[in-house]
Amino acid sequence: MIVAPSLLSADFGHLARQIETVEAAGATWLHCDVMDGVFVPNISFGFPVIETVGKLSGLPLDVHLMIVEPEKYISRVRDCGAAIMNVHVEACRHLHRTVQEIHNAGMKAAVTLNPATPVELLTDIAADLGKDKEAADYAARAAAVRKAVNEQLWLDDKGYYAMYNYGRTAPVLNPRAETLGEALAILYDVASPERARSITENNPTTPFGAAIFFPQIADIPPYHNNSLWPWVAAYWAMANAKAGNEQGTLEAIGSVFRPAALFATNKENFVLDNGDIATQLNSSNMLWCLAGNIAITHKILFGINFEKNGLAFKPFVPKALAAERTLSNFKYRRATLDITVRGYGNEIKSFTLNGKEHKPFIPADIKGNNKIVITMADNELPAMAVNHTGNVKAPLTPIAWFEGTELCWNPIEYIA
Repeated sequence: MIVAPSLLSADFGHLARQIETVEAAGATWLHCDVMDGVFVPNISFGFPVIETVGKLSGLPLDVHLMIVEPEKYISRVRDCGAAIMNVHVEACRHLHRTVQEIHNAGMKAAVTLNPATPVELLTDIAADLGKDKEAADYAARAAAVRKAVNEQLWLDDKGYYAMYNYGRTAPVLNPRAETLGEALAILYDVASPERARSITENNPTTPFGAAIFFPQIADIPPYHNNSLWPWVAAYWAMANAKAGNEQGTLEAIGSVFRPAALFATNKENFVLDNGDIATQLNSSNMLWCLAGNIAITHKILFGINFEKNGLAFKPFVPKALAAERTLSNFKYRRATLDITVRGYGNEIKSFTLNGKEHKPFIPADIKGNNKIVITMADNELPAMAVNHTGNVKAPLTPIAWFEGTELCWNPIEYIA
């Protein structure tokens, strides 16, 4: 077993003493979390601190870069004395190249995934590195997770997945709906097409949009509880589009665009009761929510899907949003794309690249300035439902206690 205490938990006023404590307790590595305030919201510490830690300890340093463009800092990390450099797959434009450069610098390379990134990606990375055994292992793990989610969390009576299964001796399903989990299950094919459609028709949608989870907790103020987060709503919109739920897609888009227009910025979150911004913590120009807003345009209305060897185009345009739209100067590797989409529906009638008919896929090695025109088939989509509901709160958990051998609790009238 490898034990790697994180420096973020240390008292930096007594750093040397703290390092001595974890060394004496049997720590294997020291873990250094570097955050830039861009890739993740927080800012932690930089290379001078890591260099100091390297001088204070003989343990291997595991440097975890939660930053954009980590490949620029490989030599700096090495010079600080790091044994392992840990990067995020989402932050690396060319992950395989970054991993090789870390190895060339004399360090071990580690790759970390955000929760929304599928485990299958590790299968592809391992296979490309020639590690067939590891690739098979990751593929098996991904399949096991998918199987467990469907067997343990699906609620037939609700038509969506339970929030989680908890408890040690007698596990109990939490029957709350959790919008991000439901959306990711659709987007990463954990849910079958039938279950995907069921989720979009049954996950509760309040007048201001789909909640983080539903129903709410009565005695907790709005933040994750009783709130809408636009970046979660963007995933929900993409999931509805994939499942073919036109009305669900349109309403999810509206739950992101409405507050952005109303407050003239992409706020972090909103009170689900009234759509206001008076949550426990909020911010303007919130990076995740801005990205979600942009993703609706890129991934839904223009249908841009990033794949390993290029861009696949699968626009989903609700009839109510039928129009001609152009996305100019879209940068993709060594190319610049001007993309026009005409019409509505989810079927492509015509796809042209620089005036010539082409399959709706652009290879990764494309270069220069290119013009793409996508004409939709104006196909009518089958009507699907949306589970409109008021925003409600679950009863509070009664306070329970023992009186001798009797279990007692407050009467239901006590619960507000």
